[in-house]
Parts: sequence; structure tokens; C-alpha cells
Amino acid sequence: MLSKDKILLQNTISESQVQEIAEKYCIAFKEHQLNADQELEYGQMLLQSPFEQDHLTAIQVFNEVIRFRRMDPAMTLEFYVGLIIGYIKIKDLDQAKNILETCRQRNSFNVEQLERLEMIEKWIKNRNQSFFWGAVTFAAGIAAIALMSAMGKKQ
Repeated sequence: MLSKDKILLQNTISESQVQEIAEKYCIAFKEHQLNADQELEYGQMLLQSPFEQDHLTAIQVFNEVIRFRRMDPAMTLEFYVGLIIGYIKIKDLDQAKNILETCRQRNSFNVEQLERLEMIEKWIKNRNQSFFWGAVTFAAGIAAIALMSAMGKKQ
């Protein structure tokens, strides 16, 4: 499952594939005509879109299914993982962490499922550190430009 989660996090599908999935599932989802497997496929394909708007739609899909559909714990976990990955993709890491904790509190998982959640938690932490160091590097670059500019004006 972790390799599938990684694919959802890193893979991007083409615009035409996104359009195909949207045509196939969008209306049926809104009319509650999809089964859980189809809803999961729809959300997962949207997560692989190159567009943030599709990631937001995937988050809505996963949220709605989690709230209104009764499923076995394994399927529930799939929807929570999709939701968490959606928040990671839109860079809302605090919300991703909150959903991860909610998932842990509301459900009973076996050891393998808990290990999967721990791996996802590590991804969130790694992304958070990457954003931090990216911001530090950007700020240092701006400071260097300002310093060079100030030194150039003095001469």
C-alpha cells in the first residue's frame, strides 16, 4: 500500500486523463450512484491531476464519503489516506496532521495499517522540513540581494 500512496503523492496524470475521469464519475458521484470502490478511484485519480482545483475536489470527495458512508475499517483507511494526501498536495500540512490524528482516534487498525499511518506521518514531517528550509533559503537570498544592492549604492 505504501507504494500506492507514494504514487498518489508524486504521480501526475495528463489533462485528458483527468477529463476522462471527471466525465466518467463526476455526475454519478453527485447523484450518489457510485459504490465505494468507484468513489475511491475517482478521488485517487483527482489526486494525480496536475491541477490544485482537482486536489480540492478530491478532498471534498473523501470528506463526503468519510462523513456519510459506513465502511469496513480497511476501506475507511483508504479514504482517510486519500484525504491526508490531498492536504499534503495542497500544502496544508497542519490539516493533514489533524486528519491523521482524527483517523487514528476514530478507528481501530491492525499493526500493518498503523505502520502505514506512521509512514504517512513521516512524509508530512519531511515535507514540513522541506518547506521550512525552502523558506529559509529564500529569505537568505532576499537578504543577500538587499545587501548587495545596499553595497552598490554606497560606492
